[in-house]
Amino acid sequence: MKPAIVFLCFCLSTVAADSISDNQINELIQRYDAAWLKKDVAAVSETMSPEYVYFSSDGKLSDRQWMLDFLQKKSYKLDRSERSEIEIHRTGSTAVVSSRWIGTGSYDGKPINDDQRCGIVLSRVKGRWRIVSEHCTQIAK
Repeated sequence: MKPAIVFLCFCLSTVAADSISDNQINELIQRYDAAWLKKDVAAVSETMSPEYVYFSSDGKLSDRQWMLDFLQKKSYKLDRSERSEIEIHRTGSTAVVSSRWIGTGSYDGKPINDDQRCGIVLSRVKGRWRIVSEHCTQIAK
């Protein structure tokens, strides 16, 4: 095989390996949301990249371990969550998902009634698509 053809085949295989369909992105986000609702720490952990970071409405940063520890707290419970208004933007091996997330539950005896605009960054990490970061901001009413 000629070197130019070998190089072209390599480039095409790299693009295919990095690509992810809108349907696959939606399924990954649905699995992630369902895992949070069930408090399935293993499933949430599997979906997050090792470098995961969360940017909160109040300007705080939380790393992967902090989020997993928070999920395990007995005082934290989600009763319902719903994600809508999903828009997917892709470039190379990165996808940015914009969505609206509505959730109810409780934390430390106080009610959770969130209506948020969220951005989720997905990237290929060690051969798998994972969530690298999230940022959610309360929608003013």
